[in-house]
Amino acid sequence: MVEYTKKIPNGSLEKKENEALADFLKGISLFRDISHEAREKVASRLFLEEIPHGLFITKKDLPVTCLYIIKKGHVQAIEINVEGAEIILADYYPADYFGEMSLLTGEPSGVSTKAVEDTEVLVLYKMHFDEVLRDNPGINRHFITILSQRIRKVNEQVEEAKDKEIAFNRFLRQEQQFRYSRPVGSSKKMRSVMDLVRKASTNSHPVLIRGEQGTGKELMARTIHYQGERKEEPFIAINCESLEREAWGSELVGHEKGTFATATARRLGYLELADKGTLLLKNVDRLPYDTQRLLADFMERKQFQRLGGGETLSANVRVIATTELDLAEMAKRGTFFTGLLDQLAGNDIEIPPLRERKRDIPELVEHFTQKSARQMKKAVPCLSTDAMNLFLTYHYPGNVGELEEMVQRAVVLTDGDTISPDQVYLGLPSVEGRGKYNLLRSKLVWGYFQSRVYPHLVRAFTIVVFGFIYYSLFFGPRGSGENIGNILVLSVWWPSLFLLSFFSARSWCAICPIGAVSGFVQRFFSLQRKLPQILKRTELWIPAFFFVLILWVEKVARAREFPLPTGFVLLSITLGAIIFSFIFERKVWCRYICALGNMCGIYAMASILEVRANTNVCINECTTHECFKGGKTYGCPMFRHPLFLEDNQSCRVCTYCFQNCPYRSVQLNLRPPGQEIWTQMKPVKGGAFFSLLLASLLIVEILPDLPQFGFSLESSIPFPPLNTDLGYTVVLIAIVCLSLFLVEFPRLVFFRGGEKTEMSSNPIRYSFAFIPLALCGHFANHLRYVPGGSGLTLELTRFSFATSAESSSNILITINLIWTAQIILAILGIGWAFYVLYKIYATEEPTGSQRSSRIFSYHVILLGIYGAIYLWLFISLKNLT
Repeated sequence: MVEYTKKIPNGSLEKKENEALADFLKGISLFRDISHEAREKVASRLFLEEIPHGLFITKKDLPVTCLYIIKKGHVQAIEINVEGAEIILADYYPADYFGEMSLLTGEPSGVSTKAVEDTEVLVLYKMHFDEVLRDNPGINRHFITILSQRIRKVNEQVEEAKDKEIAFNRFLRQEQQFRYSRPVGSSKKMRSVMDLVRKASTNSHPVLIRGEQGTGKELMARTIHYQGERKEEPFIAINCESLEREAWGSELVGHEKGTFATATARRLGYLELADKGTLLLKNVDRLPYDTQRLLADFMERKQFQRLGGGETLSANVRVIATTELDLAEMAKRGTFFTGLLDQLAGNDIEIPPLRERKRDIPELVEHFTQKSARQMKKAVPCLSTDAMNLFLTYHYPGNVGELEEMVQRAVVLTDGDTISPDQVYLGLPSVEGRGKYNLLRSKLVWGYFQSRVYPHLVRAFTIVVFGFIYYSLFFGPRGSGENIGNILVLSVWWPSLFLLSFFSARSWCAICPIGAVSGFVQRFFSLQRKLPQILKRTELWIPAFFFVLILWVEKVARAREFPLPTGFVLLSITLGAIIFSFIFERKVWCRYICALGNMCGIYAMASILEVRANTNVCINECTTHECFKGGKTYGCPMFRHPLFLEDNQSCRVCTYCFQNCPYRSVQLNLRPPGQEIWTQMKPVKGGAFFSLLLASLLIVEILPDLPQFGFSLESSIPFPPLNTDLGYTVVLIAIVCLSLFLVEFPRLVFFRGGEKTEMSSNPIRYSFAFIPLALCGHFANHLRYVPGGSGLTLELTRFSFATSAESSSNILITINLIWTAQIILAILGIGWAFYVLYKIYATEEPTGSQRSSRIFSYHVILLGIYGAIYLWLFISLKNLT
């Protein structure tokens, strides 16, 4: 039953000692109301037991045959959980008793009892216990009352122990993210920080850790705890931002049931949970002011009271606080309690941001790579030189936390043994904007994109159509008016690209037959070489060059008069796509080379449609990144992760990410047209140049059709065909150079040499405002070539000599309708572009600065000039009739 070392029958004691024992029983509530003679009789039945500390008196689930009365010492009732840890349920001191429940019910003991120190207990065996109850009915009633109170108290303590265990389990889960973590860095600044951390771990004074978000403040706090003498005790970390301001500090000290309306049960405070250990208060500057006073009082006295309770409790807790703000300045303003600041001022540690200690980045990257690989149970990949260079060039506004997320993502996205630059995504993910509606909420739309209709069946249709176009261009009639292939390409396909770009972003690339053919080749015959970094650095310069080249070839080769030039242009694009697919992985041609695809990408920035990802779902739930790597179908062919999509330029809307994502995080949003242009965070110069170039090229497309501006150099070159072609070439080159100059002019004028242009006052952003103007202008111009609109082209004379007056009348009606649509589109494009320009200016920080105002004024004037030229050009086309 018990592990006793000595038993002394009380009957051997002298009568005087027996009377003293009866007097001792009078102080016990169970025997207080019986007569002295009855107490002497009870005393004569008692046996004295001496129990050394650490030994069990009763054990859970074993029978109890005695009532135990503590004469001297300390006994605890304990519960042992599944991990073997002892949870204290009750404490017994001299004049307390236990074992009565099992004696009354005959059930085994519900708890174990253990001597905390050398203890003497008086033992009343069951037969004598039953005799006392028979002789003293009052004891029975009193005992039942006391017993019910004891049961209620034990139940409360059991619930409290369960609450404490649940709370500990919650905090233990937090430990998993730090399982493989340790402070990393050998730079001079980091060595100074670690010296302070080691010094703080040798004492139990409060610590204040300062630093920007993501610098590793919590990791430093854990290091202090686990290197100190409290390492075996609890470490509780709470974010002060999550504490309720109306709770009056109840999260910290706890509260009793019924303290306030929502207090339906007693709650343990963090101070109780962290007893003997460490309490980390993250973002202590967000702690409610009244709670700051309460915390300062506890740190001074080491005592507190639960809200609604009168009992003063003690807790030996070390407090470590973190902040991103200047607490001294807050104290001066009266927003931070001075007393708490004084308590925290003992150990002050400041962690420098990562941008000030970039020497630590290679070591940090290696550490996070190993940590992530262990967590994912993958082989540890190595980093290519180019990938490491990417990590070194970034400025990390999110500090070490952001770097760890990047490395973790790279490890997930890497299937081989080397992390390449393609798997490294720099920067923080974009946040969902306002004014958007996710079309995939509709079951009909969701089902459509989950089926094989789009893009597979639609792509099959375009393959058939373009097969017929190829045949017609190379083997059909030689005249442009009779060749159906030439008509479909120049009069139907080209205008359709502008409409598709506006209504469905860059979706043409998803159903493009050229991409389909190159994809088929890549599936069976491909070297799968990695993406050359030089292509990533070219931004959009290469597609812009090829776009100008295509326009030049179409004009010089008279593509609108003869089908073969159009056929050879399409054939060249197809061969280029096939060659690149044979050499490289995924769609390198589509993203970095294709002129038509990237033109659609530029115009898609003004689209009403976008593909984006739910940032919260991707960051907090996703661990597989199948949208990028592939799952049910192929991974992203454009090397883009939906989480980091900030623009439509490089998204083909192929819907592979929709189908692969198991969390339905990827969204297909309707949005205000042009919103992306003024919200983009990372504009590139190549894209700005391409945008302004597209607006400029419309001028050189229309001018040759105006007789007063025919390009002729007859005085110097005697060959008329060559005169026109050379003149067009010179003007085309001049337009390209002018576009480049107009993009660079603000930087050359408004920024001193070598001065960096951040997002604020960045002139590159303003050049994208020309996209709406170019989109509307080019679509309006191509209305001339749609079936029935050819009367505004140089072939006007062919229709002017129609055989019947009725036919001439119909042609003039068509011309008037198209001209009206062109003027409306031009005005719409000008207004839209001015609105986008204003929105770009309004999103700058600080808005209204002198430099921003000058850059804005420059682009207003430039856009006004372009708008006036557009209107003049379309009015001049009308005058041709």
